[in-house]
Amino acid sequence: MFSRTSPVTFRDRQDAGFQVAQLLRNYKEKHPLILAIPRGGIIIGEEVADLLQTQLDVILVGKLSSPHDSECAIGAVSENGEVFLADYAYRVGATVQYIENAKQKTLEKLKHYRFSMTSRQNLVNPEGRCVIIVDDGVATGTLH
Repeated sequence: MFSRTSPVTFRDRQDAGFQVAQLLRNYKEKHPLILAIPRGGIIIGEEVADLLQTQLDVILVGKLSSPHDSECAIGAVSENGEVFLADYAYRVGATVQYIENAKQKTLEKLKHYRFSMTSRQNLVNPEGRCVIIVDDGVATGTLH
């Protein structure tokens, strides 16, 4: 699809959605579910869902920051409570208790965000469907 060696440019997020949808057009017959990561991913996801004539929903993920640098991501938590931690999370000062507290705070924010965005508590059921996750970029702030 897209590779780092051949960058693709877009006029705006709608153009990006249109171009991505063209690449995914063979999925139209599979009745995919488009899950967009707010905020910029929603604009792209709308284009993809419209062109593939399918459902769109949002998927919420929150950053877990380092205890000493809020810009440094040590992981992420999904709205269903799954946690991904970078291998360096504990080396930068995170503890099990810190991560659990950060997870709970992030889950509360995600819960309120979902309700404010969709007026419902749960995602569209993805069971048995081809799921395509759409975002508008890569988060920064991680250590390598």
